[in-house]
Amino acid sequence: MKRIILSLFIVLLATTVSGQVCEGLNVLTLRVGDNGVSNPDTGTPTLSLAYEYELIEDAFDIETLCLGAGAHVGYRYYRRSGQYSAFYFAYSNIMYSLRAIAHYDILGQLLGMHSDHVDTYAVVSLGVEHSHRDYYDKMTGKIALSQEGEVKVPSAWSRRLMPGLQVGCRYWFTPNVGAVAEVGFDGFSFFNGGLSVCF
Repeated sequence: MKRIILSLFIVLLATTVSGQVCEGLNVLTLRVGDNGVSNPDTGTPTLSLAYEYELIEDAFDIETLCLGAGAHVGYRYYRRSGQYSAFYFAYSNIMYSLRAIAHYDILGQLLGMHSDHVDTYAVVSLGVEHSHRDYYDKMTGKIALSQEGEVKVPSAWSRRLMPGLQVGCRYWFTPNVGAVAEVGFDGFSFFNGGLSVCF
């Protein structure tokens, strides 16, 4: 009986899932990515949330080309120190960006292997990274002080513009829920994976 129910469920998914995004669709994606920092002492993965709204399908009269726009916000933490330094820097970073997305059925249009489950796309983004830095003593784990008892290097916020370019692929398990993988640079990470929902 369990096998019959499972088989029916799989058939239902196969006939109802659509990998093609369409005009007016909203997509929300929770992502986890690499830290994007070379050789940190320690750090967290990048956590981010991305939203997109599909503006137009079959754009420029190109079949399956769908253009969308959206936004992204992310967070990461890491710390770094020199090998022989008695101090380390701890960074907390917040990134927010605007994203332009182009969906295109590469499997179907270029390779003749269309799948209703698969959505391939590219993203161009421009964001602002806010970085907060603290300077710590390795021995005590406390903010480093000078001999006069003042902070050796004051905490500081800095910001910079960060462009991004990524390619991605979603696999829709159901019409509203799918897994996503993205490679490229979004201002924080070089690889992201996560879960998307559409509505």
